Parts: sequence; structure tokens; C-alpha cells
Amino acid sequence: MVAATIGLAVVYVTLGASQQWDFETYYFAASAVRSGLNPYDLGSLSAVAGRQVELPFLYPPVALSPFLPLSHLSLEHASLLWLGLKCILALSLLWIWWREFVRKTGMSLYLYIPIALFGFDVALLWDLRTGNIALVEAMLLWLGVLGYLRGRYWVSATLIAFASVFKVYPILFLLLFLTPQTSVRSRILPMITGVVILGLLVLLPLPSFGSWISAMVHSVSGDRPLPDVNPSALGVLDWALSPIVASAPHTSWVAPALYLLFVIALLLGSSRALRRAWASPHAMDRVITALLLWFLLSPRVMVYSYASAVAPSLLVLHRRIATPSLRAGACSLLVMQALVRFAPGHPPIWVGAASFVLILGIWILWVQPTRLPGTPDQSLPEVAT
Repeated sequence: MVAATIGLAVVYVTLGASQQWDFETYYFAASAVRSGLNPYDLGSLSAVAGRQVELPFLYPPVALSPFLPLSHLSLEHASLLWLGLKCILALSLLWIWWREFVRKTGMSLYLYIPIALFGFDVALLWDLRTGNIALVEAMLLWLGVLGYLRGRYWVSATLIAFASVFKVYPILFLLLFLTPQTSVRSRILPMITGVVILGLLVLLPLPSFGSWISAMVHSVSGDRPLPDVNPSALGVLDWALSPIVASAPHTSWVAPALYLLFVIALLLGSSRALRRAWASPHAMDRVITALLLWFLLSPRVMVYSYASAVAPSLLVLHRRIATPSLRAGACSLLVMQALVRFAPGHPPIWVGAASFVLILGIWILWVQPTRLPGTPDQSLPEVAT
């Protein structure tokens, strides 16, 4: 079964990775910088590409650093090298999730592998096919999480800061340091240092900072991606309300307004669980809570990022569902989207929206005070220091 799973994953990635469109944008943006052009201008990207480039580069200028050396290679060779590096990252992350988290639930490795590869709309494989930066961000973030769980706050803060150079908002994971279980000095100073590191990285080089901000403003003011690409609360609401907005464009404000109401309702309705996680002696409780909230509250969670949802989801299912058969059934739901994704034809948009629905259901399980059904909740062992 494992061999068949890995074989299917390899075929799926190989068939789709011949044109890694996200990586091509990074590559042409780095090439534009080397040519003295603006990497945030699609015209500049198209000029160095020799063809029309449709996806803009939207990350801070420092995020181009890994791609500048690759831009000296041909696009074909650079794409192959990038895919190879990403495969190494994927295998490393699968091992970290298994060794440090999932193995402690008692789950079989033979069950974990297909869930990790195919879970949440084959998010991990989508990242490999498109050449997105999400796995790099995930590796830095998860290493930062491990540092936090082991009490290595300086290392954790630094890694979280570097994980945030692409999308910035992962720096909010430093809020984990604001817990009452450790001394103020050991928590606050690393947290401030992490923010300062990110600030320096994002601001430099300063001449490109304004171009990046302009590109971000233009992106935010444009059309928002639907849940087949952006399976977030806002993406799902945009999709659900799209027929209304199409017939009455003046109602475009409704989805963002409902998204804000959803955020407020989720936080208020989960306030007891949030206080419980805050006061818990187990750092793992706070990490699970923060990871789930990251997917639920962010207005833009690209499908690739859901690869990081597998480990916390499996931990929650282990801790909140006592009956093995029910737990196995819940785990199987994590791969249901792959059945549609691998079927012939173009998958419907609801396939992507299902990722958000799954995370919401897992959150509802997580905020319950006891396991379901029946037996008292037992905390997972903490990560060894």
C-alpha cells in the first residue's frame, strides 16, 4: 500500500511539475533584478521571460535571495533543481511530523504516509507541482515550533522570523511566547528580537520596499481567489456569494463583512478553550491551538499551506475521539478530496472549500473539554528537550 501511495504521488507530481508556474514567477523576478528591472512589474517579468507572465511576484524583496543563484541557470535546469530541493524538504517535513508528533498518537506509519501525501486536497503534492514557496516556509516554521516546544526560545524566535519573510503574518506565532509558564525575560526578549529580525529583513533592500507595498495594495484591491486556490473563510464566503455579487456588484462588501463576523464569533465562542490552552502546562496545547487558528482566521490560506494542517489534525483526532473505528473514519475524511482530485475531469470548486470545512470541524472537536465519546482527555507527551 505504501509503495502504491508513493508511486501515485510520484506520477502525480511528475505529470504536473513540467511547468511550475509559481517557481517561474520567482525565477523571472530574480532575473529581472539581475537585469536592473522592477521584479514587481509584470512587464519586467515578461521582458526577461520573452513571453507573457501572468502571475506577479508579491513577496518582500529579501524573498528573492534563494532564487538569485538559480536565475543563473536555464529555466529548465533551475526548475529541476528547485523540485529536487523541494522533495528533500517534503521528505524532511514528513519525518519531523512523524517522529515528533504523529508517532506519539500510536498511528501506523502505513496509515500516516497516505494521509500526509494526499490529505487536505493533496496540498503537499500541489506545492511540489507548482514550485510554491510554502514548503520552505513550513520547514522554517515547524523548526521554530520545535524550538518553542523544547524551550529554546531564541532559536524559535529566529526561525519564526525567517519563516515570515515571505508572507509576514506567520510572525504572529511569536504570540505563543506570551504565556505565563516561563519568566518574562526568557519570553519577551526573544520575541522582540524575532520582530526586529523580520523588520530588518523586510525593509532591506530599502529601494524595493515601496514597489513591494504597491504590488501588495494592487493585489489586495483586485479579485480575490476562490477556495479551489484559497480555501480560507473569506475564500469560501466569496465563492458562496459570487452569484449575488455577479448580479449586484455593489454587494461585494458583504463577504468581507461576514468574514469579520465569523472571526469575532469564532474567537468569542472559543474563548473558554483559548483560556484553557493559554493556562495549560502543556506547550503542545498552545501550538495546536495556534496552528488551527492560523488556518481558520487568515483571509488568504493558499491550498499548498494546508500541508501543515495534517499533523495538528491527527493530534486532535487522537485526543478527542476515543473509539478507534470512529477515529479511523475521521482520519479517512482527510483524504476524501484526493479521490475527486485524481478522478478524470476538472475538480469542482467545493473540493477546495472542503479543506476549510475539515479544519473547522477539527477545531470544534478541539474546543470540546472531553474526548468523544466518553473517556477523559489525555494529553499527548511533550516533545523531549
